[in-house]
Amino acid sequence: MEKDKLTEKLFIYQGKNTFRYGIDAVLLAHFAGGLKGRVIDLGTGTGILPLLLTSSSSISEIHGVELQVEALTYARASIRDNELEDRIHLHQGDLMEIHHLFERETMDGVISNPPYFRKGHSLTCDDLPRALARSEVAMSLEGLIQAADYLLRPKAPFYMIYRPRRLPELLSLLVKHQLEPKRLRFVHPRKGKDANLVLVEARKAGGAHCHIEPPLSVYEEEDYTEDILSIYKELAMR
Repeated sequence: MEKDKLTEKLFIYQGKNTFRYGIDAVLLAHFAGGLKGRVIDLGTGTGILPLLLTSSSSISEIHGVELQVEALTYARASIRDNELEDRIHLHQGDLMEIHHLFERETMDGVISNPPYFRKGHSLTCDDLPRALARSEVAMSLEGLIQAADYLLRPKAPFYMIYRPRRLPELLSLLVKHQLEPKRLRFVHPRKGKDANLVLVEARKAGGAHCHIEPPLSVYEEEDYTEDILSIYKELAMR
């Protein structure tokens, strides 16, 4: 178990055999700054999103659902040792069977950094934990969206980060399940390069109107751009 510093006040435990968090989780936590009330992270892994979301005083209660027991072991240790057990509550279970864990329309917001690749279409992973985190081995995109629809109260937001190549499929499924896309932001590795990530906000029964935010570039030469450094600063990350 490795202890990694997140902010001046927070740290996270991670393991070599679990999928470690990356910049996509940081960008998503920042993009989801409008979350408030009772929120849930679907596929929480080692708990990076709940930990980062505790910086928001608007969020009263954070839940995380994760299938992998090993990842939850790290998440629970992080939450315990950061003394956040009163704000973050973890659940081991299958988000494809979310109705076994929660009642319908009981969340004020849903967030997720899901696997990006269809089953059998990702890069080869040598171990099951990484395979589960990278590709739809134990879930499907539509199943995730159905879970968000089930959990959200009317007008409540759903935030996620995904691959642009699957954006048409994502948007179609969101609309199909009453989650209207409201805000998109494309993330580019460098200015002039194709986007490799897209941040999405949808709202349950939110009405058909979508805003495209200015693009976000991650690197300028070998350093983070000012936009990325500002995001880390706003999240109080080192």
